[in-house]
Amino acid sequence: MRRRRLLKGLGTGTAAVAAAAPIQTLALTQSVTQNGLMCTVSGVGSAAHSTGGSLKTCGGLSPGWYKTPSHWPGYDPTKNKATNTYTKLGGGTATFYENFDAAPNGLSPGGPVNYSTTKDTAFKAIFGGGSSAGVFYILKNQAPTDEFHWIAAFLNALFYANGPWPKAPYVFPYSPSEVLGLYTNDYANGLKFFKGYMETL
Repeated sequence: MRRRRLLKGLGTGTAAVAAAAPIQTLALTQSVTQNGLMCTVSGVGSAAHSTGGSLKTCGGLSPGWYKTPSHWPGYDPTKNKATNTYTKLGGGTATFYENFDAAPNGLSPGGPVNYSTTKDTAFKAIFGGGSSAGVFYILKNQAPTDEFHWIAAFLNALFYANGPWPKAPYVFPYSPSEVLGLYTNDYANGLKFFKGYMETL
């Protein structure tokens, strides 16, 4: 019902076509998993028969990797902080901050996004729902919750999109906004995909 209202509001043209495409088909990079399946939420049930071995292999870093501040995308060792800007699901950009000196074990509740004095940005400030705890707090203290895995997917997407991606030549198939879209629109399948295939490196 919500999807129908959304499409009706968009009218005709490319916006309606894009909105009608399932989010899981919009992977940033066409690739295959390590066992030769198409690297999308909908494609992991299908072998990549017609690619001729030309696609790159996808993968992602585990949530445990991100328990170490220096492993974060956007990490500044001179300040022991990480700053990352991303495109929000509804459009526009946001910047979230992590201050590892001020919050070495994270904070619960976390702070707002787009506010430079935030010590640990709340999960719900980025994802639009879920835990009010800070993302670093969740990584350090709340394994293996769903949020633990969604954070890893989001940080992997940021790392791959903004560089330098530490696990080349592997690719990460979704952009940050696509990860947020999966959280909002295809939660169960997205979580299963990220946990099962994108925490392997």
